[in-house]
Amino acid sequence: MGATIDTVTETLLPRAPRAPRSIGGAGELAGPAARRQSARWAERAAAAVFVVGSAVRIEQFMWRRSLWLDEALVTANIVQRSFGGLLRPLSGQQGAPVGWLWAERAAVIGLGNNEYSLRLVPLAAGIAAIALAWAVARHVLGPWPAALAAAVIALSPSAIRYSVEVKQYSSDLAIGLVVVLLALRAGASRSRSSVWAWGIAGAVAVWCAHPAVLGGGARPRRRRQGRR
Repeated sequence: MGATIDTVTETLLPRAPRAPRSIGGAGELAGPAARRQSARWAERAAAAVFVVGSAVRIEQFMWRRSLWLDEALVTANIVQRSFGGLLRPLSGQQGAPVGWLWAERAAVIGLGNNEYSLRLVPLAAGIAAIALAWAVARHVLGPWPAALAAAVIALSPSAIRYSVEVKQYSSDLAIGLVVVLLALRAGASRSRSSVWAWGIAGAVAVWCAHPAVLGGGARPRRRRQGRR
């Protein structure tokens, strides 16, 4: 009687079908495929962040705001001095790296003495910093944290402000990130060319950005392999 009841129950209420077993390692490939898909979406998000951050900076740049006090003081040095004169201490209690001052001087000579030419170098550095922050964070943390890091830089009020001011702070950020990125790559690969690229970039960067001393003085280390 019990066997008959079990037979009728199985006939009226069939068991749910079991999931088919993976054939040819398809289940094993699902993980890497999903990670690649997630990384692609993270890169698309980072690209959207880069476009938005660049657009905000360019919009602020086009407003052509008047120079405020610190900008005016450093601009007086850039406009009134030669390249050699910019090697001497600046007037107005100002200070800036020589490389940045020379880039500003070259922009003024090439494009004229106006707000656009004076703010072009900070604008380019501010836009580049978004992509560089993504590259550094991706190397250390992964795709989605890198997209978040890019968003933080892209939408930071301070980063936006200094991207359109005649001050060296956006260049400090961008050049510092370049040195850190090259140090990370040199530590990961340990190839002679990557170490030389990091060393040369660090030697040049200290003349263009004060924070580059921190990244240029770091010792790259090979990434440790976890135990399996």
